[in-house]
Amino acid sequence: MAGYGWALLDKNGKDKNGKFVYIYELNPPIVQTVPGLAHTLERHTHSGITKYLRKSKFNAGENVAALIALAAPYRMVLQPSGRYARTYNAGRMIGYDSTIGTMTSLVSVITDASGNLTTAFSGNP
Repeated sequence: MAGYGWALLDKNGKDKNGKFVYIYELNPPIVQTVPGLAHTLERHTHSGITKYLRKSKFNAGENVAALIALAAPYRMVLQPSGRYARTYNAGRMIGYDSTIGTMTSLVSVITDASGNLTTAFSGNP
């Protein structure tokens, strides 16, 4: 793999050396760690844990791990916390965004710089 970072590509998807660059080379992969996935499932699914009732929630039955994996090629945006957010539109309603009080098709995945999962939720970061 060529490494992580930005690449200027021509219209055929080649870099300045004429090599094809695949989008997964631009970001580190998302590593779905046990603590990160547990955090996500406790807080952002319908777990029944009272203290997390007001958090954004994925719809019941959503494959949260698959939604997280689909965020891998999206641009990483540095957050004030020092973590990185990758947000994308799933193309269908996947959950409830508690910050705006409505259903949403947006998925946000938060990782450290190496791609280790911190959390994921429905809606914008």
